[in-house]
Amino acid sequence: WHSGHSAYAVLNSLAIAAGLVSSMFSASTTADRDALSLLLILFHVNPLLVAAQAIFLFCLARVATGNDPRYQSLQSYFHSEKCKSQLARSTLGEAFAEALLSMFIQTYALMTHTLAWNFLSFLSLVLSLISIVKSFSLLDMYPHVSREINGQPILVGLVKPEKTAFQLAVVYRLVEVSSQVLFFPLFQVVVDEFEFFGLRYSGVVLWSCDCLVQAVLVMKYTNWKPTKLMFAIPNTIGTYEPVLLRGSASRAFLSTPAALHVLTHLGELVLVLVYLFHFRASDVYKLWESHAWTRFVLRYYAVCNVAR
Repeated sequence: WHSGHSAYAVLNSLAIAAGLVSSMFSASTTADRDALSLLLILFHVNPLLVAAQAIFLFCLARVATGNDPRYQSLQSYFHSEKCKSQLARSTLGEAFAEALLSMFIQTYALMTHTLAWNFLSFLSLVLSLISIVKSFSLLDMYPHVSREINGQPILVGLVKPEKTAFQLAVVYRLVEVSSQVLFFPLFQVVVDEFEFFGLRYSGVVLWSCDCLVQAVLVMKYTNWKPTKLMFAIPNTIGTYEPVLLRGSASRAFLSTPAALHVLTHLGELVLVLVYLFHFRASDVYKLWESHAWTRFVLRYYAVCNVAR
């Protein structure tokens, strides 16, 4: 805002608001959607309450074992109030709303040189990327619960964080999310002449088409359950499936089979590249020559796609 780019400041603020609202509704179940619980989740008071109670009980503890009655009290509080699942779902909703939208906006602004490349802008992108990659990686991490019915865990991550398999899965999530997060803003930078009331929308249309494709796939592989439609949004930038579970390549545990998801995005990438290099080769060349940071981003994007 202080740099004179009020439009981007407003869009970023809307992204933050979307993240708060998304975290509120994703963290609350139908049974606990009373006004107080929704407000606590909306303003992120729950993590503060949990932390305060944990510190208080720790200070009063008499023994350093799990048998201390105050420790048991804290555990029962977590379970009865569904704090752990609420915090996990809240973080997930915020990552796929605020962080995703904010990354799109900032990447586009940086690639068009509306915002300057500096340490603060780079740090903001990295933190948003870490938030999204973490949300995907938790699907495979033991003992994270991805799906539960009436408080009973149905789908649990199998691999501990210190295992090599999990670390490789995190690397895969990083290159997958990086390639998809750059895919839509880069397309809009190159195809930049389409406007609606002064707002450029080519990248938004491309993302919407991909989201529609993902929604159809999610519905097909989850027996047409409308409650699963929300997974179409994270599926536009990554595979919202535990990739280390046996059979995850060909079977949908949460949304869409992992192999089909990768092939779908590969097909979209090929179609877009054919269009750009056939009809927009000069614009692609101009983008390459525009800035040293732009060339670094394009190289990173290419490496991520090859690795994926």
